[in-house]
Amino acid sequence: FDNEGRVLLWNSAAEKIFGYKRSEAFSSILSDLIIPDSYADAIKKEMENLTVTGKSTQIGKTIEIEAKRKDGKIFPVEFSISARKISDGWMYTSIIKDITERKRAEEHTRHLASFPQLNPNPVLEVASSGKVTFFNPAAKKVLETLGMNKEDFTVFLPADTEDILRDWDKKGESSLYREIVLADRVFGESIYLTPQLNVVRIYTYDITERRRAEEALKESEQRY
Repeated sequence: FDNEGRVLLWNSAAEKIFGYKRSEAFSSILSDLIIPDSYADAIKKEMENLTVTGKSTQIGKTIEIEAKRKDGKIFPVEFSISARKISDGWMYTSIIKDITERKRAEEHTRHLASFPQLNPNPVLEVASSGKVTFFNPAAKKVLETLGMNKEDFTVFLPADTEDILRDWDKKGESSLYREIVLADRVFGESIYLTPQLNVVRIYTYDITERRRAEEALKESEQRY
């Protein structure tokens, strides 16, 4: 899309996710098609941040917003923008990922939060020192299934665990999302910081098949 948000390219994946055909989307304003008013300012701010340095090519951060389909349905997406300078301004490319399933999985883990022993997915608690202080039976089962050391639960910790713990806001409570690779599987992890309990609780779920589908789509788009 261009400086005004007019759509210049709309691929088949966008047709499928948002319900608009290319003929409908082309030259339409992006915010009118997929972004509820409450998120338009967030996108505009990210566009401005990309162009302020004056560099010819810029890659922005990924933000989570809500999008809307042609039928009016609202759903969560990851929205990333890159910018490229052209003769009469800037052209922006956005990669938009539907994260509905991930959000459902996170919601499911929250429902099971009070019963981690019964959760079918790995659940761990990590002290501020970085030591794993709790793991549920599913964590051990996953390690056994992958042929890994079934006592080494530190493999579930994200690569930036030390940074998370070091920057831990002791006065608040927040959540993060990370991904890790164990053997040949990819796992998404919802990380909840709970300062009042002095622990970080990590909920893990297998997203391998989804990642493979995304990589296949990315490869297809690169060839296109």
